[in-house]
Amino acid sequence: MRDAALAGFGYILDDQRLQIAILFKLYDKLDFSGDEEMFIAFKHDEMTILRECKKRLQTISGDPVDYKKAITMALMRVARPEFSREGLIEFPAAWFRNESLHT
Repeated sequence: MRDAALAGFGYILDDQRLQIAILFKLYDKLDFSGDEEMFIAFKHDEMTILRECKKRLQTISGDPVDYKKAITMALMRVARPEFSREGLIEFPAAWFRNESLHT
């Protein structure tokens, strides 16, 4: 989980504003309420990356972003097929060009 979150932080820091805006739209549509809690321990240098990611998200959204939301968005960024770059699922723009999906 920690490695996936760190990868998501890196993607968010490298992403264009449009991709982050799409990520915010997806986050707003989904319900993340619940009673379960998960603890993810980050090293000092990884916390620096988390803070940078949080600042970027706040800058683009114009609203405060807490650590929980930043970590959730980083995990979404890695897991959602809308943002796939070189994964098993092609970027959705390819679907409209009638290209076959690679498996």
